[in-house]
Amino acid sequence: MLRQLSIHNRSPHDLRQLARERRELAAEKTGSIRALLLKEAKLLEFQAELRTWAGRPSFEAGGRRDLGSTVPYEIKSLVAKLSSRMGLAAADQQALLAAASPPRFVQKGECLIEQGEDVAALMILCNGMTQTVRTLLDGKQQIVAVSVAGDVLNCGGLLFCQARNSIFALTPAICLPLPFSAVEAVTTAHPAIARALWLETAAQAAIQQEWMIWLGRRAAQTRLAHFLCEMTYRLQLSGNGVGDEFEFPLTQRELGDLLGLSSVHVNRTLQILRSQGLIELNHQRLKLRNRAGLYEVAEFDPRYLDGLRLSVCGAT
Repeated sequence: MLRQLSIHNRSPHDLRQLARERRELAAEKTGSIRALLLKEAKLLEFQAELRTWAGRPSFEAGGRRDLGSTVPYEIKSLVAKLSSRMGLAAADQQALLAAASPPRFVQKGECLIEQGEDVAALMILCNGMTQTVRTLLDGKQQIVAVSVAGDVLNCGGLLFCQARNSIFALTPAICLPLPFSAVEAVTTAHPAIARALWLETAAQAAIQQEWMIWLGRRAAQTRLAHFLCEMTYRLQLSGNGVGDEFEFPLTQRELGDLLGLSSVHVNRTLQILRSQGLIELNHQRLKLRNRAGLYEVAEFDPRYLDGLRLSVCGAT
């Protein structure tokens, strides 16, 4: 398995060769063995791309990378966020990613972090979507966050020794662990990284405040519309080319959990939004048919999401 491979000192070429070998071996296998080999191959390819990118010269003209031409697809959203929303120069980006442990690939529904377990690393989501869940003593659960590519999944891990919530993959995803043991060293050597992590925490706090407001004060239709607007906007900010149609893996039950509504109420509310010509939701794909109209129903003001954008804040 991947954890048995010695990959820390392997070159990108060696990693790609290992990935090819695993894909060739997978072609001869079936079932869980084949799936495991393909997972290992994907992670090896990801690690090769990451090392190739991180090993390139840090600065181009103007001190920025051309994201469209130099960044591997699997980390495009993460690097876009590090650069445009957190203000990290290429050298700081490289230092952050170089301090990370080998990436982790998770299947849909898999648990990345379990509530109550000791956590030794910040988990950075490179692609895919996750949900953060709190389980109460009586077994009831509440979804407290949904994360997209580029997000740090457990900012609170720097403060709490044990995970306060569980994190599950809503889609197949790749995460990059940043060990706590490496955080102090890399933030000391690169103060801009400490500021970036603070900005990430502040951005997540702003989202949580909006969730508190619509949970406590907004009607069901406004509540659901606001969440749909927020997810669309966040996916677009992630820099992965999302337009008005995208994968939406949350079920009606899960929507009910995070919105504080019953599944029946969620279904009824979705039907209303559909009948108004605002959205389509079929086979876990969401399409905004009337963005302006949905914004109006949601009373959606996106400034809490892009208020930390450096061009808005005027940061240097």
